[in-house]
Amino acid sequence: MKQVKKSIKPMVTRLQQWDEQAALEEAESAAFAKELGDFDPAFANMFKPVPGERYFTALDCVSGRDPFGLMTRPLKNPTGVLITFEGNDGAGKTTAIEKVYERLKKDGADVILTREPGGSRIAEKIRDLLLDVNNTMDPKTEALLYAASRREHLVSTILPALKKNQIVLCDRYLDSSLAYQGEGRNLGLKEIEELNDFGLEGFRPDLTLFFALDPKTEAKRMKQRGDLNRLDQEGMEFHQKVRDGFEKLLKQYPERIVAIDASKSKEEVQKEATDIVLKFLDLSVDLPMPIDFHVVNGLLED
Repeated sequence: MKQVKKSIKPMVTRLQQWDEQAALEEAESAAFAKELGDFDPAFANMFKPVPGERYFTALDCVSGRDPFGLMTRPLKNPTGVLITFEGNDGAGKTTAIEKVYERLKKDGADVILTREPGGSRIAEKIRDLLLDVNNTMDPKTEALLYAASRREHLVSTILPALKKNQIVLCDRYLDSSLAYQGEGRNLGLKEIEELNDFGLEGFRPDLTLFFALDPKTEAKRMKQRGDLNRLDQEGMEFHQKVRDGFEKLLKQYPERIVAIDASKSKEEVQKEATDIVLKFLDLSVDLPMPIDFHVVNGLLED
C-alpha cells in the first residue's frame, strides 16, 4: 500500500497545483469584477463569484473526499423545468414517467409529478367528464374541455411549481390535444393550437419525450391492460391518425421532442427515458474514482 501511495504522490501534487490555480483565477475574477463595478455596477455581477459556492475539486476526486455530498446527489437543481411525456395509449409513458420521478427524487431533485387531463381539483373533474365511457360529445366540445382543463392545470399546478424552481414531470400536455383532437378528430393542428393558446399564452414544455408505438401493438397492450376509457375505445383508424399527428409534431419540433422506441422491453424504455431526462437536466454526475488504492475518511490508508 505504501508503494501505491508513493506512486500517486506526483499526481496528487499536480492536482493540488490545479486547485491552487483555480483559486487564483477566482480571486482574479473577483478583482476584475470590482474594477468593472467601479465603472458600471451592472457589469460586475457577470464576473462576481457566488458567495459560499465551491466547485468539486480535482483533488477531492482522487482523495475520495466528498465535502458536499456530490456523489450522492446532483450538483444542482435547475431552475423550473417542464418535461412532458407523450404518445399513444399503451406506449408505456405513464410507467416510464413514474420511474423517472422516483429516480429524480432519489437523487435529491425538487420534482413533482402531474398529469393531463387533470392535475388540479377542477381539472380532475373535467377529466372525469372527458374519459367517462358513458359520455358522448361533439369533437369541438371535447377539444374545448381539454383546453379548459389545461388552462386550469397550468395556473393551479404547473406555474406555481416552476416559480419554486421545481422540475415538473407531466403525463401529457398540449401535444396530446394536437394529436388526438387536431389530427384524430380532424379539427386541424393549427386550429387546436390556436384554441389552446388562448389559455396557455404560448407556454410550452422545455423537453418532450414521445413514446413511439405502432397502433396494432398499442391495441394489443390496451386489451391486456383492460379498464379502457372513452378515447381508448376508439377504433384503429382513429389511433392511427393520432400516431400520425405525433409524427408530424416530432418533425415540426425536433429541438424539443425526443422519440423513444416504445416497442422495446419495459426496462429498456424506462432506462432510455431516465437517461434522456438526466442528461437534459445535467444531473448525471460521473466522477472519476481511484481503483488502485483504498480510501478511509478521505485519507490514503497505509
